Amino acid sequence: MPPAGRAALRAGVVGNLIDNIHVFLPVTALAPAMLVIAGPSATASAGALIIVAMLL
Repeated sequence: MPPAGRAALRAGVVGNLIDNIHVFLPVTALAPAMLVIAGPSATASAGALIIVAMLL
């Protein structure tokens, strides 16, 4: 692979890692709070979906 291709691949991997952290940390940190707001019948996945919807 030419050097320019390696640089583009490295940039893509780093960008994907940053994007995954950007989504994963708020979902993990705020999902319990969203469960309290959503009510007693909500599941953990409902809290995570609320956070993802807020990020979009």
